Amino acid sequence: VEYTIYAPDWTWQNREVNILVVLSGAGDKLQPVKLNLVFPEGKAEDFEYKGKTEIATAIDGSMRERHAFVGIKPLSSAPRQVYPFQIRLQTAGGEAVVDYPLRTIRGAAVNPGVLAVLLPAGVAAAWCIVLLVALNKMAARGAWRTPSPQATEPEAPEAWITRNPN
Repeated sequence: VEYTIYAPDWTWQNREVNILVVLSGAGDKLQPVKLNLVFPEGKAEDFEYKGKTEIATAIDGSMRERHAFVGIKPLSSAPRQVYPFQIRLQTAGGEAVVDYPLRTIRGAAVNPGVLAVLLPAGVAAAWCIVLLVALNKMAARGAWRTPSPQATEPEAPEAWITRNPN
């Protein structure tokens, strides 16, 4: 059995992580496979996870399967650090252990929801007010309605302008 694991190496606190395991059969005989997600020793309470930590399946050479550990969420109350997860694959032929270090970083600056929409809108509104005040001070009253003077040809052309190129 061949395997490939797809998973992020970092996540924000209070955001979910998903781990995808792709299995491909190599022989023509059906092989039982057991996948285990092993949480870091003594750190399981730093995460919220309601899914299964063990998945059992069987695969042969003509099959390709995808299995996922979905919804692993580091809590915002847990310290930011690198958590040494492991993914264990067991077959009749042996066991493979894949170390999966997951780094947690500080969560989003604002919580998702109303504040996440209002904060950028407030910043944009504040800059609109600043621009209105600044432009009002710099321009004459009603200047936008007055047409600019027509551009005219200068009476004496500059010496560097060549009228008849050779």
